[in-house]
Amino acid sequence: MRVRRTVRSGGEQHVRTAIAVTVAVAAGLALAACGSDDSAKSKAGDSAGASEAAAAAQAFVKPFLETPTQITVTESLPGLPETGKTFVWVSCDTSLCRDIAGGAKEAAETVGWNYKNLTFKLADPASLVAALNQALDLSPAAVGFTALPEAVWSTVLPAYQKAGVQLVPAVVGPVKLNETVPANIFGDESQNTQAKLLANYTISDSKGTAEGLLVRVPDLVTLKAFDAGVEEAYKACDTCELSSVDVGLAQVAAGQVNGVITSELQRNPGIKYVILPSSDFAQGLSSALQTAGLNDIRILAVGSTEQDLQDVMDGRATGFVPFSAKYAGWLAVDSALRKSAGVPFPEGYGQIPMQLFVKENTAEPFSSYEEPADFRAQFEKLWKLK
Repeated sequence: MRVRRTVRSGGEQHVRTAIAVTVAVAAGLALAACGSDDSAKSKAGDSAGASEAAAAAQAFVKPFLETPTQITVTESLPGLPETGKTFVWVSCDTSLCRDIAGGAKEAAETVGWNYKNLTFKLADPASLVAALNQALDLSPAAVGFTALPEAVWSTVLPAYQKAGVQLVPAVVGPVKLNETVPANIFGDESQNTQAKLLANYTISDSKGTAEGLLVRVPDLVTLKAFDAGVEEAYKACDTCELSSVDVGLAQVAAGQVNGVITSELQRNPGIKYVILPSSDFAQGLSSALQTAGLNDIRILAVGSTEQDLQDVMDGRATGFVPFSAKYAGWLAVDSALRKSAGVPFPEGYGQIPMQLFVKENTAEPFSSYEEPADFRAQFEKLWKLK
């Protein structure tokens, strides 16, 4: 039996239940009494279980090693979109938010809509609410935004409902869909899939014996689906073990995450995989681990920089799932066009293409992931522009 442990950033280990420990000890005594034959059978069973888990994990991962060729929406609009409408994007102050905004601007202008941009500070949730209220003064058909959860911006819903303006959240975690918010771009389902992709790669790579460390940021409720995805993947592998360490937003902002991870790995030398919900949380982690003499740790994360991918090529990191920010912006505008045309949203709407980059399929580092390569043309075809 594998014991999962949750570790606070200060290093204190919390045993989930004393009963589990008692059961584990009792089970160990019972197994010892069974003799060497039962022990041999148990080892054989573990080996078979590990092989089975590795095969299942590999089957999950394999499609995501290929470059996507098809966008995630296939239903065309009924006709040419009406031009002259206004799309507003409220962008946070990070490069990812700005990249999504850039994609939305491209798409809106491509379809003949006016594009307006407002900004807010990620560290100041009230500034998002203020910007969303300000956006209504621009007479928009739709207003998109990123980053903060529904609890922050739900107070603006009545005003948007009254004005008949669509809200387009992106990368904000779970959202209750309704007439005003008919779509959620990159919601829980997408984050859950990313998490399972990274976790299953560790299981496949370790041949079903992975010992992983999940880095969690409990303050960000938008990441709960990611945490759940990693845990679900490991739960399916009886011969794997998952630990977790919690870090706070203050530690992220202060650049202390690498130190927390390093300390945890030093306390638990059996851990060989580190899974991060965002590579931004631990830039320079591979160098920090090497400095600490931890040279056999495999790092996997969502998002990537050119240096991250260079680290993969050089063997200093294992894998990254880059975020297609420009695509997310185009999909946000697609949702506005569908809402404007009265077209129902298909099941699973809001997902974006995903690809896992490991050493075997990383030919060169890149700064922006834009796949499928012709995704803009594919959207234009759905919009009857081609």
